Amino acid sequence: ELRRLAAAGIRGIKLHPVYQGVDFDDPRFLRILDAAGENDLAVLIHAGLDVGFPGVVHASPQMVLCALRSVGPITLILAHMGGWRCWDEVEQLLPETGAYIDTSFSLGAMTPNGDGYYKTEEELQMLREAQFLRILRSFGRERVLFGTDCPWGRQANEVQKFTQLPLTDEERRDILWNNGARLLSLPQQL
Repeated sequence: ELRRLAAAGIRGIKLHPVYQGVDFDDPRFLRILDAAGENDLAVLIHAGLDVGFPGVVHASPQMVLCALRSVGPITLILAHMGGWRCWDEVEQLLPETGAYIDTSFSLGAMTPNGDGYYKTEEELQMLREAQFLRILRSFGRERVLFGTDCPWGRQANEVQKFTQLPLTDEERRDILWNNGARLLSLPQQL
């Protein structure tokens, strides 16, 4: 199937270990990662916790590290700044791996949805700006992609939050366009 996708011009796939109920370093995922790498397909994964499955992690930074050590070359993109609500581990374990990260659903705070699970302000807080910037800079601006996690977040709001960060023009251009364009073989911004 991955050969067929690559032959059709598809540039990548998304995996969601939580929805699929399989740990990211499980041999079933490792076979997919190897095949994706062999077919030059990027792999985007949901990383860290999932707001819809409180307490469930099937793609922790440790699992990602283990998987990357077990497979051949792969373009791996870790959503949610490397691992939603696992950001301390992301900072410690993943910057040197070569993986990309995206900014989706990581800045600001969540709005309570009435399910009663997230109750305190701390539980609603996402990645704080200082840690967001540390992670971004530890990975390097060339390995960070802008993401919104639409439909969970409004794209205009996510762009506004991102553009208000104290970033250089080069960081903004690379993260908002150039890095994704490079991965998808699109023209680079002039």
